[in-house]
Amino acid sequence: MNEDINRFNTERSIYLVLKKNGPMTLEEIGKEIKISKMGALKWIRKLENDGLISRKIKKNQNGRPSFLFEIKKGSQIDSESSGSEKILVDLFAFLKRMGNEDLGKKFLEERYEKIYRENFQIFLQGDISIKILKLKEMREKDGYMPELKMTPSSDYNLMEYNCPIFKIASMFPEACEMERKMFEKLLNARVESSHRQVDGNYNCHFCISSQDQLHP
Repeated sequence: MNEDINRFNTERSIYLVLKKNGPMTLEEIGKEIKISKMGALKWIRKLENDGLISRKIKKNQNGRPSFLFEIKKGSQIDSESSGSEKILVDLFAFLKRMGNEDLGKKFLEERYEKIYRENFQIFLQGDISIKILKLKEMREKDGYMPELKMTPSSDYNLMEYNCPIFKIASMFPEACEMERKMFEKLLNARVESSHRQVDGNYNCHFCISSQDQLHP
């Protein structure tokens, strides 16, 4: 069990570092997550075999080439980890292929409404800073790899480096807007989306206002 946890945490750390920083050498990755070069290589090979990262040759001034490792476009860690999730992706693909996009959108609308109903009471208490921390915790549990930063104007930036529903959102991009609206309802605050992974960005970026409440 502990070995599985360590494997998951190390692979997740490497994936997240590459998402944030872009292409890196083996030495840079090892230094960033505080493991040896050979230790980093072991986990990188696993991520390569899983189709999550790729390598390219970097030419150095001394003439000895090295490798740069980077995230493959569209790859998501822990995506489609179970048979039921694969079936769900296939179902959305079938609905789109058969021209039943409205049914897929309706399902997504009900899904986000259900998530809101299951969580809204948690967000009734506390100021905006507490609510945003609760949102980050919720998204962390769901595998979105969130990172939260405060801006100079005391607003908040929520970056998500993984998208467990990436393939579904690629077919039904309306899911991204539904998600943003759900954030607004939970936080009772203005939320804007500036980057989306389905558009080719390395993260989804949400700008959350600390002042602009929707319902006083």
